[in-house]
Amino acid sequence: MQAINFVVRTPVGGTQSGVVSGEAGSSTIFLQENEQVSLHLGRHQMSGYARVGNDLVITLVDGREITLSGYFSDAGTAVLAP
Repeated sequence: MQAINFVVRTPVGGTQSGVVSGEAGSSTIFLQENEQVSLHLGRHQMSGYARVGNDLVITLVDGREITLSGYFSDAGTAVLAP
């Protein structure tokens, strides 16, 4: 399993880089309103995704899960910037 790089961009242009571990299990990326996230991940690496509360849970083909915490608002729409 490979580690997956990601970047979170704030509405004012700041960035935060991180890495999702290559270890089995789950990882969480915490998002604030109007932030954008980019995962260095191809579609062929994903087996599915689901909404769980206000989070988006991405399941990878190797069994790992990446949770984008705060991805959705209470109204059910994505709160990330377009």
